[in-house]
Amino acid sequence: QESADMHHCVGTYAEGVADDRYVIFKIMDLSNNNRATMSIYNTGVEGFMFNQLKAVCNVNASIEIKKAAIKLLKNNKVKIQSNYDLSGTDEITFDDNEKKDFPEYVL
Repeated sequence: QESADMHHCVGTYAEGVADDRYVIFKIMDLSNNNRATMSIYNTGVEGFMFNQLKAVCNVNASIEIKKAAIKLLKNNKVKIQSNYDLSGTDEITFDDNEKKDFPEYVL
């Protein structure tokens, strides 16, 4: 359903999800219904690693969605390597309230 709703290829990950190679997340900003789909890859020995983050029709996700994705990844100790889907994240800043919820944020 996510693939049809978002008009991107996440449906092709079904086999990888079934055999535990990928985990797919829908990340949504409830204030405006903006959303994106994120995938993480199970590397086996090294654990989970960020794969990609795509909004509708494969466009880049909004800054707010990227912030939510980074929090989810960092809080779950998912490795983030340099990736174009998170480009521009060096410009993302977290306010003091967000930092309290996410004190270990370092990009």
